[in-house]
Amino acid sequence: MTRVQWNQNRPVVTCADGSTYNADHVIFTPSLGVLKQHHSTIFSPALPMRKVQAINNIAFGSLEKMFLEFETPFWPVNSLDWVQYVILWSNDDIAEVRGTDREW
Repeated sequence: MTRVQWNQNRPVVTCADGSTYNADHVIFTPSLGVLKQHHSTIFSPALPMRKVQAINNIAFGSLEKMFLEFETPFWPVNSLDWVQYVILWSNDDIAEVRGTDREW
């Protein structure tokens, strides 16, 4: 997909090979880098300024994964309500390790 153009209140998607598709809805899930670099050429008419400002103000982040193994689960084993364990760092925690050999 190279372009999404609104034509008579309906989106028209143009692909890299030049083919076009009329649609009722378009779900577009680019990476943040692609969106930051190409939003002005992808969408016609241009996105509203509030959306452009949001795109420009979103910062790139990082994601780390840790895999932990426990002999005995401490979480509800047969519960569909519990799906993950998240480790959150407070500002004090970050300040404590910043600049040390424990900083990632």
